[in-house]
Amino acid sequence: TKTVVRVDHEALDRIRLEALATQQSLIVEEQEKAYDFNTSIDCIDSVSSDQNIFSDPSDVEVSSNFDIWDMLKDALNENELKALDVIIVNGDLKKFADESGIMLEVLVDGINEKAMDYIGDNILDEDMAIYEDYEEYIKGMVKTV
Repeated sequence: TKTVVRVDHEALDRIRLEALATQQSLIVEEQEKAYDFNTSIDCIDSVSSDQNIFSDPSDVEVSSNFDIWDMLKDALNENELKALDVIIVNGDLKKFADESGIMLEVLVDGINEKAMDYIGDNILDEDMAIYEDYEEYIKGMVKTV
C-alpha cells in the first residue's frame, strides 16, 4: 500500500506567516547599556599606586566613591537596609521582620540576591549574620540609614 500525502501550499504559507508573527511578538530587543569609557578611566586613575589590589577586603577602608557597595545600597529597599542595621547593632532581626510584615527568610534572601548581583557573593550567612569579610562595608553602607 502506498500512502499519498497532499500538501496544501496555501495553508502551509498561512501557518508559516502566523508562526513568524508569533515569533516576532516574542522577540524582545535588548537595550544597549551606555558605557562611558571616560568614567572607567577616571576610576582606574583614582586607584593609588600603593594600594594592594590583593589585600583582604576587611583591611580596606570603605570607599566614599560611587562603587559596587553604593550600587548595592541603592538596590536595597528601606526594609533591607534597616535589617542590615539591625544585624550590625545585634538587634532582633526576627522581631524587625515581623514588625515590618515580611517573612524573615524572604527578607534575607532578598538581601543576598541583590548582594550576589552586585558584589558576586552573599553577605548574610545561614545564621542571618553578616560575613566577617563584609562587616566594614555594610557598616559604611548603613551608617547613613
